[in-house]
Amino acid sequence: MTDYSKVIHRGIESKDLDYKGSMIWNENNNKEHCCRLVKDIIAMANTEGGWIVIGVEEQNTGFVPSGIAEDAAGSFESSRLNRFLNNYVDPPINTEIIKYPEENKLFVIIRIPEFKNSPHICKRDYPNILTKAALYIRTDNVESAQIISANDMRGLLDKAVRKQGDWLIARIRAILSTEGASEIEDSFQRYYSTNFEASIDRFEAEYPLKDKKYDCFLEVFWYPILWNNSRIEYERLLPLIRSAYVDYKGWPFIFAPDARPDVIAMIQDGIEGKIYYEGFQNEDNYDFWRLYLDGSFYHRILAWYESLLQIRQGAKVFGIRTLANYVAEAIKAMTTINEQVCVPGESITMRFRILGTKDRQLTTFEPGRDFFPSHKAAIDEITSEKTYVLSEWIAGLNEIAVNICVEIFQRFNWQKPDSRMIREYIEKLFARKY
Repeated sequence: MTDYSKVIHRGIESKDLDYKGSMIWNENNNKEHCCRLVKDIIAMANTEGGWIVIGVEEQNTGFVPSGIAEDAAGSFESSRLNRFLNNYVDPPINTEIIKYPEENKLFVIIRIPEFKNSPHICKRDYPNILTKAALYIRTDNVESAQIISANDMRGLLDKAVRKQGDWLIARIRAILSTEGASEIEDSFQRYYSTNFEASIDRFEAEYPLKDKKYDCFLEVFWYPILWNNSRIEYERLLPLIRSAYVDYKGWPFIFAPDARPDVIAMIQDGIEGKIYYEGFQNEDNYDFWRLYLDGSFYHRILAWYESLLQIRQGAKVFGIRTLANYVAEAIKAMTTINEQVCVPGESITMRFRILGTKDRQLTTFEPGRDFFPSHKAAIDEITSEKTYVLSEWIAGLNEIAVNICVEIFQRFNWQKPDSRMIREYIEKLFARKY
């Protein structure tokens, strides 16, 4: 989750950050200023994306966060700005406007995404500001300027080629025979399997609670169908993880707060996080994750409440809500990250696994609701694997999560799981009514 206060107070402009004094967005009466903003947006999108903060003035002493008036802030709307912007650029850029109040001041922050596949080209002139068919980037002098050097052009083209890699692979795959496509997909999965096995080995090597004999864990592994070992640039790994850092219930799915850099480490082919802590009931908690440069992600967490009851009361149970929350949060994190790294129409596979399920019976952990003694697993672990196009994961998040939970609960010998109860848990989670 972005800390907007840090963006406002960074105090120095960069390729991904530009400050503007107070202004009103008015494409009719103030078109020149609007076009200057368009130029900055195109340049940032062609570089690494970033932020434009309106309400920070440059003075002799540096940048001063003075804020802007409410009516000025009210003139900025995402749909209005994007309509004007996309009259001047191809392919379109979808910016997001955030209005951020702080210390009785108001700021407008424009979030600009980095281009996904093709650089953005200016398609219309505006005198002395925008030139038709020009490519703009952010320079080392933190200016928005047209590309004129061969070196800058090579840099932009190299980035575009890397981003086009998945698209080209998809085109090749589409013209292959069914048998050939299957062979390529199997080959890709072998690469991803290496990451899956390496993650498990790392977890087991670092896990600090071996002597306590806990055996109930929740695990997810996701990967794009098309393998590309440079899908994610190394410097983007941490920002991607932070973008998925959302706390719905008191503990986020991916633990990576700005305040705890000690729990995060860069590795040769990705980034990992791990944390052990004791909760309010002196219960043990352990959380481990890895994001790889090829876009695959591994996560395993100790089912702390289930483990606590087993240690203290000898009760082998598994919470219905525990699974519903885990699956829903995992899908939400996956879509948040992969919207930024996958090509349109790409498929993502997610594999959920619950470890230590044998002889565990389902429960709601809610007062007034009974245990489900007949709904008990007879196997040591339960797995569910699904593959959908990314847009399907996004559009059907809640229902897909319900279906995955239903499939897993059937392995607990619950022949007709209560999908309405599961859906209610998920809806309450995302409404932060946990």
